[in-house]
Amino acid sequence: GRSDKYVDGVSMGSRAVRWDASGTVATELASLSLTSTGVSGAEAWAVNSGGMAVGSAAQYAGDTSMGTRPVRWNAAGAVSELANLGLYNGFTLGGALATNDANTAVGWVQKQGGGGISAGKRAVRWNASGAVTESGNLGINSTMFSKTDTLAFAVNASGTAVGWAEKWSLNGRVWFGNRAVRWDASGTAATELGTLGLSGTNPPRASGIAYAVNDAGTAAGYSQKYDGDGSYVGDRAVIWLPDASAIDLNTLGVVPVPAG
Repeated sequence: GRSDKYVDGVSMGSRAVRWDASGTVATELASLSLTSTGVSGAEAWAVNSGGMAVGSAAQYAGDTSMGTRPVRWNAAGAVSELANLGLYNGFTLGGALATNDANTAVGWVQKQGGGGISAGKRAVRWNASGAVTESGNLGINSTMFSKTDTLAFAVNASGTAVGWAEKWSLNGRVWFGNRAVRWDASGTAATELGTLGLSGTNPPRASGIAYAVNDAGTAAGYSQKYDGDGSYVGDRAVIWLPDASAIDLNTLGVVPVPAG
C-alpha cells in the first residue's frame, strides 16, 4: 500500500510500503526519484506470491515533475520502471494495478498523440521483463484528437485481464458509455461484457466496470441497470461469465412475493 513519510515532522510525500505477514512494521519500498529536498511519491497496488509488487511512483528531473510512472518492486524492495506508450518533453502518467504470479502486470498509461496532445488513458499489459503491450479498445473519439480511455484493473493466472473501456461508434462521433471489458491472454482485442439493459436515450447507453477476474475467466464488478422502459434504476453488483453474459447478483435467489 502507501504511507505518508515524515522526517522531523516535515512531510516527504508518500511512500510505497510492504507489511510482511510476520508482523506489522511498514517496510519502505524504493522511490523512483527524489527532489532536492527528499520529497517523492509512490504507492503499491498489488503483490504476488513471490513478493513482486506493482504500483506507481513519481519521476523527477531535478525538482521538476516528469509525471507518475508505472513501476514494480522486487521482493527486496528495489524499484524498476515499467515501459510506457511515449513521452512528451519527458512527461507521462501511468500505474500498474495488478500482477499475477508469472509477473505479468496490468494497468494503464497515458498515450501520447501528436503535438503533445494526450490520446487518453490506455489499458496495457507488461510481461515479466517489463515490456508493454497496449490492449484494445471499443472505438476512438474522432472529434477529440483521436482520444479514448481504457483501463485494466485485474489479471488472472493465465494473463486474462479485465477493466473498462469507452465505447464509441458511428465513426467515432457518438459515445455509448463506459463498458466493462475483458482482454484475453491470447491477444489484445477488447471483449465487451454484457449490460443489464440500456438507457432509453438516443443513442442508448450503459456503463460498467469489471474489477476482478478469476482463473476460469469469470469477472466481477458493477453495471448500471435499466428497466424495460429504459429508465435507470441504479447500479448493480454483477458477475460476467466467460461467454460475457451478465448476471445481476442482487436478484439471485429472489422471487416475486405471491399475490396475497
